[in-house]
Amino acid sequence: MAIAEYVAICGPLIAATGAGILAIDALKAPVHWYDQVFFPRGWIKAISRMHASTLRTIQSYSSPPYTTEQIKEFEDKSIADFKKKMEEAESDQDTKELKERFKSQKRAVWGFALVFIGSLLQAIAVIMK
Repeated sequence: MAIAEYVAICGPLIAATGAGILAIDALKAPVHWYDQVFFPRGWIKAISRMHASTLRTIQSYSSPPYTTEQIKEFEDKSIADFKKKMEEAESDQDTKELKERFKSQKRAVWGFALVFIGSLLQAIAVIMK
C-alpha cells in the first residue's frame, strides 16, 4: 500500500473520531442540564424541609425543662446551620458547573480539531493520488 492509501484510510477514521467526540458532547448537554436544574432544586427542597421540621420540633419544646433563651439559642443555631448548608449546596453546584463547562469546551476543541485534521488528511490523500 502506498502512503496515499494509508492517509486516505486514516483521514476518515480521525474525522469520525472527532465527530464521535462532538456527538458525545452534544448528547451530554441535556443530561447536564437535567443535573443542573433538578438535582440542586431537590437538594435545596430537602434541606428546607429538614430545617422546617427542626424548627417545629424546637418550637414544641416545653418551657419548664428549657428556658426561653435556650429555645431561642436552638432556633438561632438551626437557622445558622440551614444557611451554612444552603451556601454549601450553592457552592458545590457552582463548582460542578464550572468543571462541566471546562470539560465541554475541551471535548468541543478536540472534536473539531480531529474533524479538521481528518478532512485535511483526506484532501492530502486525493492530491497524492
